[in-house]
Amino acid sequence: MFSGSKNKKTMRTEILEYGYPVEYQGPKPIEEQIKTLAVVLDLDPSSALSYVDQLPVVPGGAEGWFAIPSDEGLKKLFPTVDDDTKRYHSGLELVLAKIASMRPFTDLKKDELGLGRLRPHALTQQALKAIAKTQPGDILIVGAQLGLRHRGCSISQARERFGHKEFGLGALAVGSMLLTHPDRLTINGKLEMNCPGDEFNDGPGVNDFHYAPTFDFDYQTGADFDVDHIEVSYGFSGPVSGFIP
Repeated sequence: MFSGSKNKKTMRTEILEYGYPVEYQGPKPIEEQIKTLAVVLDLDPSSALSYVDQLPVVPGGAEGWFAIPSDEGLKKLFPTVDDDTKRYHSGLELVLAKIASMRPFTDLKKDELGLGRLRPHALTQQALKAIAKTQPGDILIVGAQLGLRHRGCSISQARERFGHKEFGLGALAVGSMLLTHPDRLTINGKLEMNCPGDEFNDGPGVNDFHYAPTFDFDYQTGADFDVDHIEVSYGFSGPVSGFIP
């Protein structure tokens, strides 16, 4: 049993103590996010900006709209990479490098992403493809929540709890959200961001994909990128999810 042996009352009290940093006041205006992401990652914002006026009501459970790179955008950034998973790795490595260029940041899984250890979750891939059908261009606009909805749940528990049309977001999307919302991860002792939209192999077997990425904050070193076992549940864990409109 990975979640420990504390009694439920104590664990629930601890869970309620973890929230967002006071600096994070929710999603920034979506136009601002799109323009920021376009500049940082050298993407074309035009299609996403033209879609803003067509956005439906924010899906139930989401905190608002967030901008993330699309697969079409990744293809433009990495035109010589034909494999979908390798292109995803390249995109994630770029996002992590951009985060590191802007703030104290440690990639604890550096050099492991391209070794076949990380892959997008199949349901997340399907969901993002469905969204992309109505949003051509380099940037997607996705309704999302940044961890509070499933606070205290393990990755596997969060996946089971997902509502209708809810899906886990991976490290590429979550890292992109940190580029546009650096104030979401600014202080130790606040809710970390788990990424149930990815699977990570951190074991000895070739199919030991029982881990998922996480973005955390250490008071000594700043933000970091690591992985957790999908069955581990902590009060400070906050799985991030998106919603199909």
